[in-house]
Amino acid sequence: MVLESGLASGPFWAYVVMLVTVGLTALYTLRALWMVFFAPPTAQHAHEAGPAMKTALVPLAAGALVSWLLAGPFQDLFMRTLPLHLSEAHTEATGMAATWSVAREILTAPATWLAVGVAVVGALIWAGRSAFSWIGTRLRGLRRAAEAGYGFEAINRGISKAIEGTGEGLRVTQSGLLNWNVAGMVVAVVVLLGVALLVGGLGG
Repeated sequence: MVLESGLASGPFWAYVVMLVTVGLTALYTLRALWMVFFAPPTAQHAHEAGPAMKTALVPLAAGALVSWLLAGPFQDLFMRTLPLHLSEAHTEATGMAATWSVAREILTAPATWLAVGVAVVGALIWAGRSAFSWIGTRLRGLRRAAEAGYGFEAINRGISKAIEGTGEGLRVTQSGLLNWNVAGMVVAVVVLLGVALLVGGLGG
């Protein structure tokens, strides 16, 4: 429904971006599935999932398969609790009839089948990934940048160290005495109120 809405009322470039994202999602989802369940273990700590994890996967898988059946009841709930935000119901049907109405609309929408086609292309690219190995050799620089987090990891580490250093520096202000802590909070509130009044007076 998101893709259909994007095609109907959004800019076309955004719809194209969403379609490409659909293909990439299919590709990396199959990659994750293959690495978790079928690839030989590469880490020393890899081990078979225990009974608790396998048991937890059963309700998660069942929910993923049948949760869409609650679309109609959830719509009824939202219409009762958020009437001002949902002034127009997606369909006049209620309950399971609304669920089937939404499902029918999705399955008959051209945008749905276009997205399915793009997802299939992404899956086929993953299945035939050996034919695209030359792309990896051409984009080694991009691969190194991706493995380095495009610099965001370095920024994150720098911010973390700065916050940690600031916390360590401010530790001396934590006397552990409640009176001093309360006094510090009162002083901070007074300073903030003073700044707010000053800014308000300058703005007026």
